[in-house]
Order: sequence, then structure tokens, then C-alpha cells
Amino acid sequence: MVQKVVVIGAGVSGLISLKCCLDEGLEPTCFERTEDIGGLWRFKENVEEGRASIYQSVITNTSKEMSCFSDFPMPGDFPNFLHNSKLLEYFRIFAQKFDLLKYIQFQTTVLSVKRRPDFSSSGQWEVVTQSNGKEQSAIFDAVMVCSGHHILPHIPLQSFPGIDKFKGQYFHSRQYKHPRGFEGKRILVIGIGNSASDIAVELSKKAAQVFISTRKGSWVMSRISEDGYPWDMVFHTRFSSMVRNVLPRALLRWMMERQMNRWFSHENYGLDPQNKYLMKEPVLNDDLPSRILYGAIKVKPRVTGLTDTAAIFEDETVEQDIDVIVFATGYTFSFPFLEDSLVKVENNMVSLYKYMFPPRLEKATLACIGLIQPLGSIFPTVELQARWVTRVFKGLCHLPSEEAMMVDIIQRKEKRIDLFGDSHSQILQTNYIDYLDELAAEIGAKPDLVSLLLRDPTLAVKLYFGPCNSYQYRLVGPGTWDGARAAILTQGQRILQPLKTRALRASSPHPASSLLKVLGLLALILACLFSFSGSNLSAFASSDCCQSIPRLACSCGCFPGGRVADSEWNSPSYPSCPMTEDGSMKLKEASKIRAYLTRGRWQADIIHKYVTFVSNRKTVSGNGDSAYMAVLSDVTSKWAQLGGTGPCGSQARAREGGQEDEAISKEGTCTSVVQWLPVAKMELRANQFEPLSASKIEMIPKRLQHE
Repeated sequence: MVQKVVVIGAGVSGLISLKCCLDEGLEPTCFERTEDIGGLWRFKENVEEGRASIYQSVITNTSKEMSCFSDFPMPGDFPNFLHNSKLLEYFRIFAQKFDLLKYIQFQTTVLSVKRRPDFSSSGQWEVVTQSNGKEQSAIFDAVMVCSGHHILPHIPLQSFPGIDKFKGQYFHSRQYKHPRGFEGKRILVIGIGNSASDIAVELSKKAAQVFISTRKGSWVMSRISEDGYPWDMVFHTRFSSMVRNVLPRALLRWMMERQMNRWFSHENYGLDPQNKYLMKEPVLNDDLPSRILYGAIKVKPRVTGLTDTAAIFEDETVEQDIDVIVFATGYTFSFPFLEDSLVKVENNMVSLYKYMFPPRLEKATLACIGLIQPLGSIFPTVELQARWVTRVFKGLCHLPSEEAMMVDIIQRKEKRIDLFGDSHSQILQTNYIDYLDELAAEIGAKPDLVSLLLRDPTLAVKLYFGPCNSYQYRLVGPGTWDGARAAILTQGQRILQPLKTRALRASSPHPASSLLKVLGLLALILACLFSFSGSNLSAFASSDCCQSIPRLACSCGCFPGGRVADSEWNSPSYPSCPMTEDGSMKLKEASKIRAYLTRGRWQADIIHKYVTFVSNRKTVSGNGDSAYMAVLSDVTSKWAQLGGTGPCGSQARAREGGQEDEAISKEGTCTSVVQWLPVAKMELRANQFEPLSASKIEMIPKRLQHE
């Protein structure tokens, strides 16, 4: 029976593995070759052999709510994206909370991990370590390898002819720490991943010129998404994951391309991905497009050769006087303390069952934690890996046969290549939510949304349409956490807390806003009146209007209800005033009305003018005519701007030139669009202010004729 477990490494994977061992009642011992926890996320000024290395300015690409451990939310005042020092602070709080440090032996290097002679029956391992120059050996029942995969740099120098002649400086990105010392240099960064983009942007603020060379391009995203929320809170939902899984690849590609190009055109910036069908990990960088726009960074194609001072590119362009080349070309991985047959890359795949278990071991007592690259946060991923592994060690969960595991490994490889491609950088790539659910199902921690919808619909909706973070996997199954539901429902507060650092007074309502509200309410009341009064449509003008403005008598009187008393405007009578000689609207005029009304942009203004006119007619004696003329002037002017012809268009253009009377006398009565404003207003109300359809507009002449 497994009891004693060795954990190799005290980075993020090692810390969570320690906690999971304790949760399952196991006895862990962690060996860490350095003097402190944090692994990759602990910045040091100098590069250390056998240890991951980062540059000083590194910030997380996943937000705090999507990156925290499932039963330990990050403090509310932590920023949403964390500097490496802030993330290390979280690890320290986590280690202190669960008293993990006492299980870690610092400055202890693991030299070898070998199967015991009786491994087929015991499953035990002999682990040899070195500390302070002394070697020690110990027997453990199980091994959790948590040493990471960002240690051994991948520099394909054979792909760069002439590198041996290059007189400048070149190095791998793991050796880069800060921009000091690169002032005034001409620098070439090779690669288009997150590290390449970060380094290029940072150097471009000091260097004379930075070039970034990419073979296949990449999508570039901002950390800021809809309404300013973190990108992964919007992107990683169960609903969106389901949509991506069921949509045809061509449609998904089209949607992805449109979404990615909303920020800026990747084609215009030379970043357009070569194969858009692949769901490769995008670059997260808020500054790269602007630095390219400034000219501080220039995007170049693949490097085909180097001279002593120049770089030659695939498009046959040459950049002279290159001082520095930074190879941001990724990493390979190696576990020198393990037997070669246990963990290795064969045929562009890692021969590990679900990226964790060697399939050919007689006893499943060794697992790799964190040897994966999900399209999301690594922290919840390694936590679920550790939770499953420790239950396998205890015999509470079981692995399938070797044959079944090999089939799964091959199928997973084929799916990975289909989704992400077969490049070296994609060997460990996997979908995010699908993989989390797969691991959670193994331990019974995957939430059942159907049953949850019946018991707690609020939570179920949040789980399906909201961000899929680690709290979801503490609702059911082993290791449930009582605070999981509250953490899910209050995550929005923790997102906003570090942003709301300036106290804002509630702004007092502007006087105009109150007036607009009153006018809006009046418009709604009028809409109801028009809707339910059938043929009793209100008029813009009364008989007084027709008498006082004889030249516009037909324009004025053609409104249904042209004779309106000031005190009885809700009960008008209907004089006859044909719109044309035969009492109908000509087809030509109907098309003008259709063209005008379907514009939609003047509709709100029409209603406002209409309400203003009616208000003036009822409250200000003698001002009705001037209000009507204002409406007529405004609308006919717009009619002219929209290309209107005939009496209305000419009259509007004449009005602008101060020749209104002459235009009216020459062309006669203006069949202005103002005549149909009440009808249009009624139709707008019925359609909730959407543009009128052609069929509805064609009905307007018939309705007016009927009235």
C-alpha cells in the first residue's frame, strides 16, 4: 500500500502535490534543489543551471480568479494579472496556510530515481539525493515528478546558416533578464510566442530598432476583454467550449478570425497566422500592436541566413548592422534522474497516459505533474492532476490496461495534431475545459449541471455561462469545499476590487435628463394612444394652420384629423384632403418614404419633434404654426440631404438658399414626408423603434387613404 511519496520540485506543481498528498492521508517528502519555493515564478538575477529562469517584468497571462487553487482564492486586493513577485507572494501564503514548508528539504538535488528489484510486486522506488555534498538514498512507495519543462532551452542553430560567422551577440530567451545594456542596439528576436513578444516590446523602449522574425505568424490578444474584464473570464466558459466543439471547423475558423481581428487587422501588421485552421495558443500582449504601429518593432518573415552583421529573410530582404539575436524558440524537456524508458518523446508525442502516467509500468506509482501546456491556466490543471494521481496511489482510482492506455495516447496525439499542428512547441498542447472535466470525472468532482439546474438554478447558470474556474471542482466529490459556491457567485466582486481604487460620488441627474425622461414617457403614452385609437390618429395641424399657411394647406391638412380644436385634440374630425389627384400615393413617392424611414437614424428625432410639436400646440397659444414649421423645416432638410427629389426636395433646397416662396409657388403643394410622421411614429412604437420593413412602409399610403 502506498504511504510514503516523494515530490520532486517545490514550484507550483510541487506545492499543490504536497497538499493533495496530505488531503489523502499520505506522507510526502519534497526535494527542492534551490533555497526557496516558487520554481519558475521566483525571479533571480542570475541564470542557474538546471533551474527555470524568467525575466524581471514577467506578468501572468491568466487572471487571478482563473489561476488560484480551488479551495484558496487569491486575496481580493490582488491585481487581476499578477507580476511574478505577487504570484510568489500567493504561493507563500498558500504554503503557510496549509503548513507545507516542513515537508520540503531545500538545497537537495535528486540524482536518480530507480525501480526497486521487487518493483513488480511492491511498486517502490529508490531515490538518491545530494545535499551539502553528501549523497543519501531512501525508499519511497510512489514518485511525483514536479520539476517542470522550462529548463532545457531549444536552440535550433542548424536552421540558421551563417550563425557561426555572426559577430554579434546571440543567446536564448531564458538568459534575458532586463533591457539594461541594450540601449541603442539593433536587435533581432526570433519567435512569436509570449516570451518573444514580451522581450521584443520591452527592448523596443531602449533599443534603436527591434525586429521580430516569425515563420507562421500568430493571433495576438489583449488581456483586456469585453467591458474590461480579463480575457479568460470571457473566453473560458462551458458554453463557449461547447460551441467550439460542435461547430464545423470552417465556421469556427471564420468566427475566430473575426474575433481576433476586432482589435486590429493581423494581416496589416504582418502577424496573420499561416494556418488559421489550427487552434494554437494565441500571444497575450497588450503593447505589441502599438509598438509595431510606432515603428519601434518591425515584423519580418523567417530568417534564411546570417552574415557577420546582417540577417537575410525569406522574402529576400536584408537587415544590416544587427547587434543582438535573441532566440525565443522554446524549450525541450528532460528528466536526467529518471530511467530513459520512463518519460521520453517518440514520434512527436509524449508517451504518458493523459500526460501523467507511463503506460508500461507494472505498478502505477510514478506520475509527472505539470508536463502539459493547456489553452488556459496551468494552476487548476496541475491541481486536478495531483488530486487524481494521489487517489490512484491510494487505490481509490484505477488506470485501464496498458493496451487501452496506448490507444488513448495515440488518439490524443492525432487529435492534438489536428487541432494544434505538429510543431515542436505544440507537443504538450491540449484543450482546457475538456481536459479539466476529463480529470475531474476520474475522481467524481465534475459538476452535474442537469441535476444542479433543478436544485440550484442560479449556480447552474453561473457554471455554464460564467467562467470555468477551479472552484467548480470543489462542489461535489472528494475534497468538497463549503466555500466553493460563495466563491463562484462572488468572483465578480474580487475582479473589481483592485480596480475601484478611486472613490466616485454618485453624479446628480442633469436637468436635461429629467426633461428627456418626461418627453420619453409622453412619447410612450402617445404611442399607446395611437395604437389603440384605430383610425383616430392625431394631427400635426388644425384648420387654423391650414388657413394661416395657405400655400401649405394640403401639406397641413393631409394629416388624418387636420381640423383639431386646442381643447379637443383627442377627438378630431377628418376633412378630406387627397394626397394626389386620384386620392392615392404615387409609387415614386412611396419609394421615397421607404428610403427615408428605413434609414432608422432619424426615427428618435422624429418622435422628439412630434412630441415637442404636440406639447406646444396644447400649452402655448399661437405657437403651433411656428412649431409645425420647425418640424417641416427640419425633416424636409433631411429629406434633401438624403437625396429627395420632387416638391419636397426642391423646397428644402430652396429653403436653405432663402428662396422658399418661389419654390412653393412653382412646384405647388409639398407632399412632404412630414405628412406620414404620425403613422411612422405609430409603426415605430409597434416595432420597438426598429427600422420599418418594406412591407409596412408600402401599407402606409393605403392606411392614409383609408383614413
